Amino acid sequence: MRTYHGKRLDALAEEVRKTYVRFPHTTRIVFDHRGLGDAFPQFLSQPWTYPGNGKEYPPWTLDDERTIIHNAVPLLRSVKASAQINQQLVSCLRVA
Repeated sequence: MRTYHGKRLDALAEEVRKTYVRFPHTTRIVFDHRGLGDAFPQFLSQPWTYPGNGKEYPPWTLDDERTIIHNAVPLLRSVKASAQINQQLVSCLRVA
């Protein structure tokens, strides 16, 4: 686990995409909506080319999004977490 405290949203979006490439069977990317806010999904709503292999990945959207983005994959799950939910999430991720 890593922390990116103080990074801008564009840098966080880039790191999330790189992590997705490392774990290609990912079914959801969960983020704290209160921590990152409404703007975070916008940084993932464009196609992206991985610099390591030149492969292009489609844009991502929220899995409950009603807005249609061409070829977008509903991969993002927004959670409005509390301190208790965050602690449970961290514990479950460490066990996994």
